[in-house]
Amino acid sequence: MGTFRISHGFTLTLCWVVFICFVDITNALADKPTAERVERTAQVTRLTLTSDTPLTVTFSPCPGSGADCSVNADSADAENQATQSEGPEAPITKLQRIARALGSIPDTQVWIQALTVCLVIFSAYLSLRTARISRLNVQVDAFQKLRAEFLSFSTKLPIHFWTQQELPEGDCESYDELRAMERYWFQSFDEWYITQVLHPNTLGHLWDTYYRNAILKNRESAAMIAALIHTKKHTGATLYKRFYRMVVYQGWWRISTYRRAEELANTWEAHIATQKKLRDAALKDTT
Repeated sequence: MGTFRISHGFTLTLCWVVFICFVDITNALADKPTAERVERTAQVTRLTLTSDTPLTVTFSPCPGSGADCSVNADSADAENQATQSEGPEAPITKLQRIARALGSIPDTQVWIQALTVCLVIFSAYLSLRTARISRLNVQVDAFQKLRAEFLSFSTKLPIHFWTQQELPEGDCESYDELRAMERYWFQSFDEWYITQVLHPNTLGHLWDTYYRNAILKNRESAAMIAALIHTKKHTGATLYKRFYRMVVYQGWWRISTYRRAEELANTWEAHIATQKKLRDAALKDTT
């Protein structure tokens, strides 16, 4: 996952470098012929202003007339001098050829501005996509860690624990099952705290689509609610009490199930002590 995020960051950086280089090259190609043309125009203007000798152009006799067509070409002096001093036409760049083919865009800078806008939009899109992928990676990492923690004790939970109405008893595994039921609610608190308090914007989707329904499903089990009440009594954290209220009071609730859970919670300590003695005795018999 880390390599995937690094590759996207490298791609974004590379796009910015290419963009800057392309803009610099385009500016160089576009500004050079423009500067040369401005310099030639200034030279022609200076030659025109410093010339004092009028230029007379005599044409051959006009057809059908006996007089010569002599014209004082003072008005054409600047034009002739501009043609002579301008010399050969400056070479046409590839960018100018493209502009002429598309309709002779008057200003090459329009191309640069349009290209800049397109690249900025593309970079913004790539940044948003990279942020979205990174966000998904964070969700996957968090889910895998929380899931691994749950699987470490889930095998010790009673079978169909989400519907169990009585506390487990009668065998050497009952004590481990009771402890696993307590640990389930501490694990559920971690899932709620991480997704709803620490990172609600990034991990809130996990709570809405998975954890919330999985946790609230245990409200049908009087034994599991008794374990929740027991852990709440022995946990003074304000956030855990807030988590407890979320589980107990959110949505529809069967009052009969909650009353039975309170009865089981009142006998939880005595029951778990009895099951611990049974387990210890069974271990001594096996040894």
